[in-house]
Amino acid sequence: EERFGTMDGLKDLVTTAHEHGIRILLDFTANHVHTSSPFYQEHQDDGYFHFPVEICQDVGWDAKPVTCWFTDYLADLNYSNPAAVDAVLDYAMYWAKETGCDGFRLDAVKHIEFSFITALRTRAAQEMELTGVDFYIVGETFTGNADLIEDFIGPDKIHGQFDFPANLEILQGFAKEAKGLDEMDQGIRTAKAIYGAGAVMSNFLGNHDIARFISVASGGIDCGVWDVVSNIAQGWLAPPDAPTWADPYQRLRLAFTYLMTIPGVPLIYYGDEYGMPGAGDPDNRRMMQFGGDLNGSQQETLEYMQVLGPLRAAHPALSRGDWSPPLWAEGTFLAFARTLPEEKAVILINRGGEAKAGALGVGPAGIADGATFIDVLNGGTATVAGGSLPFTCPARAAAIYVTQ
Repeated sequence: EERFGTMDGLKDLVTTAHEHGIRILLDFTANHVHTSSPFYQEHQDDGYFHFPVEICQDVGWDAKPVTCWFTDYLADLNYSNPAAVDAVLDYAMYWAKETGCDGFRLDAVKHIEFSFITALRTRAAQEMELTGVDFYIVGETFTGNADLIEDFIGPDKIHGQFDFPANLEILQGFAKEAKGLDEMDQGIRTAKAIYGAGAVMSNFLGNHDIARFISVASGGIDCGVWDVVSNIAQGWLAPPDAPTWADPYQRLRLAFTYLMTIPGVPLIYYGDEYGMPGAGDPDNRRMMQFGGDLNGSQQETLEYMQVLGPLRAAHPALSRGDWSPPLWAEGTFLAFARTLPEEKAVILINRGGEAKAGALGVGPAGIADGATFIDVLNGGTATVAGGSLPFTCPARAAAIYVTQ
């Protein structure tokens, strides 16, 4: 699309990103093409597309997920035809090789035949993984059903998916505070057990399809967090403003602390790092704001994220450590550990209105007496004695203890 830029511009973006240690994924919409596209015009009579035309909303999105068309102008590809598979994968490999990108976000996975997904993984392995580095393919399957998401993950399928079941739990536990942190955490652990240890899942608070976290947290959304149709309508009729009080931003910071310290690859949807408001699509895609356009709570939240991200990068236990069962779990307080042989981390999240203090039993996480920790968020140190770590955690805030 020439209005977005040129191939040379995209190559420059990838090269510059790589110089800064950043990998680039391209959004691969493999389920459909526009009916005005040359590809459709050339192949509409070759068995490359599903006919007769049945619109997903009319027949039910999950009734005929593979063969239904999203709209009457998005022609749904028929991957039971090997020629269609080969043609689309030829395009995909061209873009990957030409740009030097590092992987794909595979759109609408549950609407695509398995034959295409396995063929994509095979072609990527053969043509893109020539140095031993995975060409990461992460899928989008918009569902709260962890078993359905897991169906598409494996050595011959895709590496992982966006963790929608975890997102729903996080929105209930942090944004709406409709569920205790203990119940929320258990729901997420149950889903991740279904995916298995080999799945490279992506955790997120928001994306381009759902209402913004901050608007849910502030009560600015009048319906369910995944009520896409109603949230779209509200975006046109009553778009929410940015809250001006502290509580929604505190919820956002706690949610991000959890997101950035549990297993998986964190996804930060642009604007969520400061609390951009918005209802459903397209209101959740407002223009980015910077500097003086942010209110005080937004600036404070951005500064918090500018600390939290580097902490995750600096402490491998926070991203790669073993994830202990909860060391303390109740409605408003949660504590767990991430541990490596060379580093231990203990994460405390306090949703309550009062500071929390006590002694946390860390023996079950394999943390021995004498281990000394520093709270890298708030300052202060603590040493394990008698199998317990003395701790303090401010109200509506978090603490991250890491071994010195």
